[in-house]
Amino acid sequence: MRKLKQTKGITLVALVITIIILLILAGISISALTNQGLFGRANEAKRESEIANIKEQIQLDIYEKQLEPPLGSITEEQLGTILGKYGTVNKEDGKIVGITTGKGYEILLKDIYGGGTVAESVPDGAIVNPVNDITTWLKTGEISKQYSYTTIEQVIADSTCTESLMNNENAMKYLARSTEFANAICASETTMTYLGQSTYVDNTVLNSDVWVTAIKTSSYKWSVLEFPVYPWATASDEDIIKMINAYYDGDITIDDIKTKNSVGDTRSVTLSAMKATGVSESHREQIVQFVIGDFEHDDLTTSINGKTKACMTLIQKDCLMDAANQSNPTNGSGNTENGYINSTITNVGSWRDCARRTWCNNIYFNSLPENIRNLIKEVKKLTSAGSNSSTIVTTNDKIFLASDIEILGTCTYTFSGEGTQYQYYKNSSVNRIKLPTWDTRDTNIYLTRSPVKGNSAHWCIISSSGGSSASDWFATTTFGISPNFCI
Repeated sequence: MRKLKQTKGITLVALVITIIILLILAGISISALTNQGLFGRANEAKRESEIANIKEQIQLDIYEKQLEPPLGSITEEQLGTILGKYGTVNKEDGKIVGITTGKGYEILLKDIYGGGTVAESVPDGAIVNPVNDITTWLKTGEISKQYSYTTIEQVIADSTCTESLMNNENAMKYLARSTEFANAICASETTMTYLGQSTYVDNTVLNSDVWVTAIKTSSYKWSVLEFPVYPWATASDEDIIKMINAYYDGDITIDDIKTKNSVGDTRSVTLSAMKATGVSESHREQIVQFVIGDFEHDDLTTSINGKTKACMTLIQKDCLMDAANQSNPTNGSGNTENGYINSTITNVGSWRDCARRTWCNNIYFNSLPENIRNLIKEVKKLTSAGSNSSTIVTTNDKIFLASDIEILGTCTYTFSGEGTQYQYYKNSSVNRIKLPTWDTRDTNIYLTRSPVKGNSAHWCIISSSGGSSASDWFATTTFGISPNFCI
């Protein structure tokens, strides 16, 4: 008779015990996630955050109301109106004690308003002086009526009070909204000194339209508060951006910029490599120098905040060069980075229709660093129409070649009306000569945007001696390239 194989298995009792243990553990986990655990803590954190946000908004509303004359005061009625925006106002013995929000949150006035008192009435025109405890006055709303004035000017005249205001973060934050207060501060050299020395000028005052407007009209702004004026030659890209933006915003003038910048100041800029797109030559990545050619010389295509002139015209000091000439700009070989003005032998269509203009405003423009590109302003350039026409044509350009007269101040071979000479070229005839140099005598001949008068094939170029030349220089002849732009 065959024996049956004995097998082992779980007993019913063990199975029941296992199920009971799992149920207990599940109950503990659920409890941890409900009102007694994680979910409960999350709900409580959400409640506290919502209450804190409501308190902060109420405090901001109270501070804003206190900026209205009489400065620093708020009545029971005004307080009730503010609180009523956030819930039902609760009172005891006729006095406001807090609110109940729509979600049922109970918020006490003492937790919002720091236990401060509310003025039942303040004489018309009275201004409460926060000199004794400026921090308490601003942060908690406590008001001392011990010192009262009849005008803001009297508050400002109290130097201790003013100095405290200027060095209190909350004061600077909330008083930055008061036009009357800002104007009074900026009308006095003493109080402007406090303002200029304040730790909170950069992040509070200069970001407030009220303060900036008041400072602009003050006679004392430059002695105590410096607006962003930086040297083109050495400042960071970020500071140059600040300066140019401040100029177009009206915060600084061209005379302010000239305190740290002069015609001829030079800055190095790296150009990325340029393919032979639309022209015959390509260009390697290279460092070039841009000099300040003039201030407020070129007309903007579109005015900016009432300004019709570009802040600065920047001139590429030398021509684009190949590697050999960049490393040895004197006694070099022929420059492979020379290019033509037009792909066909014609000046018909002038600068407006030539290949070099298209290249300038696209290929060359995009080779500039992004920070520079973002600052460039489109300007109007005047050029004769070509084909022996004296008609002047206006183009709108981001990048352009200078005209004959803009470099030399005269127009021997070209028609008049193509602009006026840049100060950089006017200051010295040496500035009209551009590297590279071919031997000990001759420097690079370079292009202008000016068609030669008297024929329909030639363009004016600047000779190796820095003078004008028009002899048999066809549109397809290659010369040095030295573009310009405005910021």
